[in-house]
Amino acid sequence: MENDMQQVGEGDIVLMPVVVTGRLPGLPKIGPKPEGHPTIGGLCLMCGEQFVVGCYTTMVPLGPGSDLQARKLARAEKQPYNGIGMELHWGCTTGEPDVSDAGPSIEIAQKVPPGL
Repeated sequence: MENDMQQVGEGDIVLMPVVVTGRLPGLPKIGPKPEGHPTIGGLCLMCGEQFVVGCYTTMVPLGPGSDLQARKLARAEKQPYNGIGMELHWGCTTGEPDVSDAGPSIEIAQKVPPGL
């Protein structure tokens, strides 16, 4: 039988079907993103669209990485540590309406009232 799996290279985005109910608890809603923010123009790895002025994002924690002290703190209950996270559109992460739903238009993003 042939292997139908495609080769995945470094940096490739791999989409996997997952059944999820609700959203991760405790995610911070960050925004609206102001003009001149250093991540404007960066890509959301969920939708592939850019971060624009006025959009809301969140940081999804991935873990402590290779830092040994961070790993030790991560294992201890309720201890903060410097970790690795990924910035994603709020709407892509939670399913809630977001500026990112309107596409990458800065003009539209600036007209959307905060809180949507």
